[in-house]
Amino acid sequence: QIGDASCLPAPVPPWPSPPAALQGRYARPRQNQRRPLSKLGTSRVASPPATTSTTATLASPSSPLHKPHITTLSHEPPFPRPRVASVRRLFHPASGELLDRAVVVWFPAPRSFTGEAMAELHLHGSRAVIHDVLQALGTFSQVRSAAPGEFTRRAFEAGKLDLTEVEGTADLLQAQTQAQRRMALQQMEGSLRTLYGQWRTQLLKCLAYSEAFVDFGEDEHIDPEVQREVRAKVDQVLVDMRRHLSDSRRGETMRSGASIAIIGPPNAGKSTLMNWLANRKASIVSPIPGTTRDIVEVMLDIGGYPVRLADTAGIRATHDPVEAEGVAMAKTRSSEADLQICVFDSACDPSQVQSFKRSMGIDSKCILLLNKIDTVKDIQASIHAAGVSPEGDHVVPVSCQTGKGLD
Repeated sequence: QIGDASCLPAPVPPWPSPPAALQGRYARPRQNQRRPLSKLGTSRVASPPATTSTTATLASPSSPLHKPHITTLSHEPPFPRPRVASVRRLFHPASGELLDRAVVVWFPAPRSFTGEAMAELHLHGSRAVIHDVLQALGTFSQVRSAAPGEFTRRAFEAGKLDLTEVEGTADLLQAQTQAQRRMALQQMEGSLRTLYGQWRTQLLKCLAYSEAFVDFGEDEHIDPEVQREVRAKVDQVLVDMRRHLSDSRRGETMRSGASIAIIGPPNAGKSTLMNWLANRKASIVSPIPGTTRDIVEVMLDIGGYPVRLADTAGIRATHDPVEAEGVAMAKTRSSEADLQICVFDSACDPSQVQSFKRSMGIDSKCILLLNKIDTVKDIQASIHAAGVSPEGDHVVPVSCQTGKGLD
């Protein structure tokens, strides 16, 4: 006994009970008394960061090959049911260290992406988790890293995908804009397969009629008009194929992005326009002419379509070899671009605009921007003095400094 009990501090009185009207309002609900989510308000959607989750996939022609691997990693029987997501803790098979808490999905053959037995491990997407889980999988015999595109190739070889769907899958994985996503999904849904199938059916019918005419034309008294009809159908298919191929590289442009080159003389405001369109400082802006020497390129999403916008060096005659190289690169990019934006100072010499257009071979695929309209009083007079016609030329008076005319 340490001391007299009277020396001990008095016990703290309990907190008074809340009023009856407030009881239950602040009390933590029991597990079976929680309100349903539908009554808690609106649903939430979270945009995942770049490295939120990833998937490691095991595939092999034989189903039993995966089961010991998954069982060894998870230590948690029973084995997941087919096509049912199961939460499992993954452990390193050698050290027993916990690697991740993942979702495991099992796809028996042939009802899988490749037609083979597959197991998917949906992991948290940090580099450490991915590295350690892949390293743990590498400790198993008969397990190797898949080559790039190997799962898609196996799906094609198993008849799960045709070549148009394979290409559409690749485009969808690389899609960055709405237009790219739409085009890729249309191809995955069979738009090209349907078109090519129609051509194939028509050509097979024409071939059958031609063979029948050659083999039995005289004996069966087949009307020679059949051959003329066959030729007309083949010619029509040929016209459709040529029209399909001469689409001005629309599919390629959609994948890589339309190329737009910003060209013009030095100090016209090309870099300021570039920064305004990119909504960030992508090019150096300076009152010193010839600041931009190399090509500065940014990728933009304009109305759902991918655009590769390039800021080029100011085009002029120069004795500086470095600037001359930049001018040559600017001319090359201008000739290769799908669209040109020619930027001029609205107060420049009118002859400069015309000589520049002639030297660069400017045609209908050029938009003429008369910049710095905030420094002139009469915009229409400046347009007329520049020798351009608003009806015949794509003329846009703007101020890249204030943003006027760019909206």
